[in-house]
Amino acid sequence: TVVNLGKGGSGPGMYLRSWGALEPLVVNAAAVVVHAMALRSTENDACDASFQAVERARVWEEALKAGEYERARAMEAQSFANAIPQYVELLRRIDESRARVDGAFPKAAGGFPRKILLWQSRCDPAVGCALGYYFPQWFTSKERIDALFGLDGWDTVLDANYADAGTEDAGDFAATVAIDQCVDGPGSDDANACDPPPEPAAAADGLTTERIHTCHHDKARADARASNDGCTTKCAYVRQQYYPIDLGHNRSYAVLLPVVRTALADYEAASSSSSSSRRR
Repeated sequence: TVVNLGKGGSGPGMYLRSWGALEPLVVNAAAVVVHAMALRSTENDACDASFQAVERARVWEEALKAGEYERARAMEAQSFANAIPQYVELLRRIDESRARVDGAFPKAAGGFPRKILLWQSRCDPAVGCALGYYFPQWFTSKERIDALFGLDGWDTVLDANYADAGTEDAGDFAATVAIDQCVDGPGSDDANACDPPPEPAAAADGLTTERIHTCHHDKARADARASNDGCTTKCAYVRQQYYPIDLGHNRSYAVLLPVVRTALADYEAASSSSSSSRRR
């Protein structure tokens, strides 16, 4: 078994709060993949753990728009200061599970579960990104990346960055995705009906045309917030700037697959060896 701690909108604290459900999976796993998670998913003084990640990000964005830069930077710093100890505690709990497994399997085969950190981002961890907006949000400065990578306990740190993909406005990085819910159009019988997405308009310049067009995701969010039911009324397609693009997922798959296969094979070999020893 390989446990993937990569749920969208999650920070390390969410896995700690859910440890009772996770531990039975972890203790029997060959590997645990821990994604580098956006700091917007970790509480800070402005937004405690009851806030969703997107709500915390909205407060941060509003501070920036209001020119309250110190407040926005403080939110980032507080979330970082809270997240690092949570990663440390997560690694410690995985190690507790590892101790149980190592008692059953020979240590020569390597400790289980193997702890793998996956960096999936537009930002090259060797240099970082100047903009804290990119995924994983607020974690993209080199100093913060180094702190995460340097935690004692990772068996493997995998870099699946796609910094070479270009800017938001360049081809692959700006692939359009249909918004498949709540696009209300003229003639709709139900104000909440889900109309089939129409063809995107020729212009992709935000909320400037009369009806349906392609928006960057921040404008699509603003469009949805402006309605009473959370539906977009002008944006039928979105150009994704934040979450990893297909290239990022492909690279994650490419770097993860050999490491996970090795962990599974070693786990199986250790299990077989342990079973043989007990039979003797």
